[in-house]
Amino acid sequence: MKKTSLIPLLALCLSGCLPEDRFWWSPDGQETAVLSEGALYLVKPDGELGNPVQGGAADKAITPTSLSWRPDGSGFVLCRERKIASWDEVTKLIPPAEASRVELLARALPALLEGAEKMAVQPNDAETLLTSVVSGDGDILTALLLAYQTNKAAVGALLQKLPKGAELVESLNGDDSSFSVAEICLVRVQSGRVDGEPVSLARSLFAMSQPKVSPKNGAVAWLQTGNKSASVEVSTLDGKERLTVCKSARATFDWSPDGLSLIFAAPVGGSGDSLAKIQKSTVIQESGDLVKTASGEGTVNGLPAPVDMGMAILLDPPRLEVLPDGRVLFSSLPANLPSAGSGPEINPGLSILSADGGKLAAVPTAPGALPTNLSFFTVSPDGKQAAVVESGNDAVAVVDLATGAVNLISPSHTDWQCRTMPAWRSSTELTFVALGKSGSPEWMLWSKAGGVRTISGKWPAAATSGWLEKQEPKKEPATTPAAR
Repeated sequence: MKKTSLIPLLALCLSGCLPEDRFWWSPDGQETAVLSEGALYLVKPDGELGNPVQGGAADKAITPTSLSWRPDGSGFVLCRERKIASWDEVTKLIPPAEASRVELLARALPALLEGAEKMAVQPNDAETLLTSVVSGDGDILTALLLAYQTNKAAVGALLQKLPKGAELVESLNGDDSSFSVAEICLVRVQSGRVDGEPVSLARSLFAMSQPKVSPKNGAVAWLQTGNKSASVEVSTLDGKERLTVCKSARATFDWSPDGLSLIFAAPVGGSGDSLAKIQKSTVIQESGDLVKTASGEGTVNGLPAPVDMGMAILLDPPRLEVLPDGRVLFSSLPANLPSAGSGPEINPGLSILSADGGKLAAVPTAPGALPTNLSFFTVSPDGKQAAVVESGNDAVAVVDLATGAVNLISPSHTDWQCRTMPAWRSSTELTFVALGKSGSPEWMLWSKAGGVRTISGKWPAAATSGWLEKQEPKKEPATTPAAR
C-alpha cells in the first residue's frame, strides 16, 4: 500500500461509512453480544441468532448502539437510543440544563425562521439553513420538533417557505416525530439471559458511545458528543457518581490496567486538531470511589491535571488502546515539517508508548504492509497481536506487535468494503466478517491452529448483509461520436 499525502488521507477517512463494532465477546468467550439490524442478541458460539434482548421486536422504541462487558461476565454496560413521543416525558429523564436550553431555542425558532426566509443567500435545504443560523448547534433540530409540536400551523407555514421545507415538515410528522434520548445503562446477564430491567446510569440529548468498563473497579467511561466537541465521562455502575474527565477529547480513550486511570487524546488546538497530546488522568481512588472534584490551581475539570505522556499526529478517526502491561498502542502519521510542495509524504504506522511515557517505539512492520487509513485495529487480550481492517476494502490482517510480522487472514475482494470491526474471542481466536462461499458477508472465526471457519452459517442472510458493503462499479460517462 503506497504512501499518500496528509490531506487526501484525512479526506478518505472522513468520507463514507466506516467499520463499526457489531459484536462483543464475554470475558470467558462463551457468548457474544451481537448487534444486527438495530437489535441486540446474546449468542452462543455456533448457535442460533434467536430473539433480540434489546431493540428490534423486543422494543422498537430502543436502538442499541455499543456495549462493554463487565470483567466477571455478569452483565454489560449498554449505550442505546430511545425514541420518546412526549417532551414532558423527555424532561423527566434528561439533565434540567439540557431541557431548558431546548425550550429556550424552541421559543426563539419562529423568529429565526422568519429571518432565515429573508436571507439573501440560502443553503439548499432548511435543515442546513437552521443549523447555520445557530452556529451548528447540535440540539437545534430537537428544538425545532418541540416548536413544531407546540404550534404546528405557525411553524409548519414558516418551514414551507424555506428550501425543501416541505420535506422537513413531512419528516416531523413521520420518522422524526419523536425525540431521541441517549442512555447508558447496566444490563445484568445470568445463564445467557438478561436478568431484570436495565439500570440507567446517565441520559442526554447528546450521543453516548464507546462505553468501556473499568477492568478492576465498578465504573464505566464513555464518550459523549456535545454541541461542538466530545467529552470523556465516567460513572459508577450504580449511577450515583459521575465525572467529566476531558471536555475536548479526540474520540479515543482506554483504561489503565489497574482500572484507576484513563488514557486519552486531547487536541492541542481546536477540537478537530490532528495534533494531540496523549494524556493520563487518575479518576478512581484506591478505595474504589471516584476522585473528588475540587477547584483551584493544578486542576482541570475539577480533577488533578492530567499527566502528559506523548504527542502525535493522529488519524481521523483516532485510535488508541492500552496493552496489559500499561503501554499505549496508537496509530499516527509521522511527518517532517516544514516540507516543500503540496505537503509531506507520510506513511501511517502503529506506535507503542511506554507506560510512563518515557519511550516511544514504532511497530516494525514492512513498508506498505499496513493500510493507509490505519484507524481500525483491536488488540488481543494478551496484548501481543492487533487485528487490522480498513474501510477501503474488506481485507483483514493480524499484526505481531513485537516483530511487526503481518498475517493476512482474509484477502481483499473486488468492490467490497469493510463496515465491521473484528473482535477477539481469546488471545488466539479472532472473529471478523468476510465473504463466504455463498458470496455474501458471513461472520468468521480464525485461529492460527485451526484456520478460518464460519460462525453464522445458521443465521438468516439479512443478519449480516450490512456488515460488508458492495460498491457498485462506476459508470463511465456516455461519449458522443465525433462529428464527421
